[in-house]
Amino acid sequence: MQKATKTVPVWMVLVSILGTAAIIAGSLYLSELIVGPDFTIHAKPKSEAILVSPSPSYPGNGSNDSSGGYFNISLTGVRAFNGVITARALPPPGVTVSFPGQKPEAIPLADSPQSLILVVNAGFVGNYTLQVIATSGSLSHSVTLSIEVQGLTIRADRNPLVLKPGSSGTVDLTLTSRNGFTDDLRLGCSTMVGACPNTYGVNIGLPFGTIHLPPGGSVHAALTVLSDSYFSSTGSSEIGATTRLGVVTTNLRVVMNESLALQGNSFNSPTNATLNLLNDGPTEVEIAGYQPPSGYNVSDSLGDRYVSGTGNCAGPVTVACNTLPPNNVTPLVILIGDGYLLVAGNPFTFQPGHYCTVSLETKRNNIFSFTIFDP
Repeated sequence: MQKATKTVPVWMVLVSILGTAAIIAGSLYLSELIVGPDFTIHAKPKSEAILVSPSPSYPGNGSNDSSGGYFNISLTGVRAFNGVITARALPPPGVTVSFPGQKPEAIPLADSPQSLILVVNAGFVGNYTLQVIATSGSLSHSVTLSIEVQGLTIRADRNPLVLKPGSSGTVDLTLTSRNGFTDDLRLGCSTMVGACPNTYGVNIGLPFGTIHLPPGGSVHAALTVLSDSYFSSTGSSEIGATTRLGVVTTNLRVVMNESLALQGNSFNSPTNATLNLLNDGPTEVEIAGYQPPSGYNVSDSLGDRYVSGTGNCAGPVTVACNTLPPNNVTPLVILIGDGYLLVAGNPFTFQPGHYCTVSLETKRNNIFSFTIFDP
């Protein structure tokens, strides 16, 4: 004998469905009333590799044009949020942060999301984390960022490089990875990849193509330096390596090997002295005649100091246009007193028994200092 099957009326199923939906809707409504409006914070990217910044406390960093790491901090309101957000970053020691051109202390947030650009720099290599915290009243949310600070050092085995005019030399550069930095490097002068401008009569030959630097390793690059016979002068060139994170540079100083020796002096008057200088170098030496402090400086034992004048060949500055031929003793007349620029202390004169120091700068930017004395 079969049992009778009970059939649930359709209206009861509909009532059950409607009741469940009402309970869910009520729960959501009550949840929104209880939780209330809120906001979220996100960062893109959440981690980044940057170049270490130049630091006076760590001169081995060299210099670079890296502007640090950039993080986009986005704020989004939820559940009809309408308020003002205050954002701040908490960097660890050695890391600096900024929100350039923005006002993170008062960010209005409503229907439309808002974003901030956070710039991060670090003076030491290493791996760091920092928090960005956003608050509004009792609400507070944060996001954690990771920064991998890498570096590249460039060192020259001969710096300064001393050359005779018209000669050549080589410099070995060692490029070293720090904290896992790796890239294919291109060498140049400053931002000029593969070339160095001949600005002071010195030509610097650089390797062509790229140089691969492995993580944690070192590579070498040879530079060829050639000086002109007549126009070369002491100066500096900014040698740079272009990387994916910026250009890292170091200064290579090239010194022209000029040689001047004092063979004697005389005080001709209280404002007139003669220096007998031997040029025992390979080429002629021309005394610079430009604006002070080029030309010559004369100082006494108290630190009072005169400098030569305008650099014109005519006029009272008789030393300004003197050329000293090689392997010869040339007399140079030094004048001080009225008509000359006193840049420090009180007026003074050449006096027997008193010492004075005369500093000369050559056209090749070498400086020679001599102590003169008339017993």
